[in-house]
Amino acid sequence: MKEIGEIKEVKGIEEIRKHIGIHQINLAGTNKELELQDAMPIFIFDYLSMSKPLRTRLAIHTCELSGNKFGSLDMIWVDGYDKILKEDLSSLENDSNFWFWDSNGLIPFAYIGKGAEKGPFSEHEGVLFLDATNNFRFEENHTGFEDMPIVLFHVEKDNEKLVPIADNFKALKIVKNKTDRQLSEQIKQEGNALFGEGDFEAAAEKFYEAIQADYTNPNPYNNLGMISQATRDYWDRGETFFQLSFLVDPKYTDGMRGYSGFPASRGDFEGAIKIMTKCVEIEKSALNYAILSRFYLDSGDIENAKKFYKEGAQIDPNHPKLLEVEESLEEHSF
Repeated sequence: MKEIGEIKEVKGIEEIRKHIGIHQINLAGTNKELELQDAMPIFIFDYLSMSKPLRTRLAIHTCELSGNKFGSLDMIWVDGYDKILKEDLSSLENDSNFWFWDSNGLIPFAYIGKGAEKGPFSEHEGVLFLDATNNFRFEENHTGFEDMPIVLFHVEKDNEKLVPIADNFKALKIVKNKTDRQLSEQIKQEGNALFGEGDFEAAAEKFYEAIQADYTNPNPYNNLGMISQATRDYWDRGETFFQLSFLVDPKYTDGMRGYSGFPASRGDFEGAIKIMTKCVEIEKSALNYAILSRFYLDSGDIENAKKFYKEGAQIDPNHPKLLEVEESLEEHSF
């Protein structure tokens, strides 16, 4: 498995990644135990590309919605299996995170049903997983995600089971929303106006609507992340949507800049530097160099902080963020 910054490239992941966003799914008749509808909203995301702390919080969030206490031994049974997936769920150490990928080979990739249109960390009716529990390994003899069967955990049913839904991702009946970038941008601008007025909840609703109009438009994902920065709230949602913005558009540097502050806030300057290094490779701007220089400075690497400050100063020596870094470097030298 190849890792670039926080983004893990796994064979077959592009099949899911190109579906990221809000769509419709037909699950009617896929499982006799559940009365599933033929038109349900689905929000597809890329769990393996989320930061590790965020994956843990996604696990806790899903536990809470399903009525399970995180770490409880009285957990989920899987159809066709004769044992609980994890015998010891009481520790968060060594990646023992619920029934998720890190421990047991079940990879969440979508929320479905009412509320799913708001993506991760919203209320929803169910979670879809790729089932890699049969000792599946990403080795050369496997084709990737397309090999994995799909299972569903239905939150609102009194039925604590993961039930089979499809043989693989391609077998799912996903109806992609049509993309209308002009409409998406128009709705986003309406959200921006509400954002400027301080009506952040109404702005968020507009940004969700803008994603529905064009799930490939990185701007509304990014703007949902910006709400978390403006309000100092909704941190999990903000971190998720910043990452989604540059997953739907790998060259979207606004989202990279927005996201880089999250690992830095946890003291993970190495992670923040990886993201901003990638950002600088895409866009050599004074702002990007200033942020990268700041992360090196905060990590104690003065040599690289000076190096990238100078790179940025060659582009725009008077950029406000660079001037802040310059002042910090002078104070450090003094």
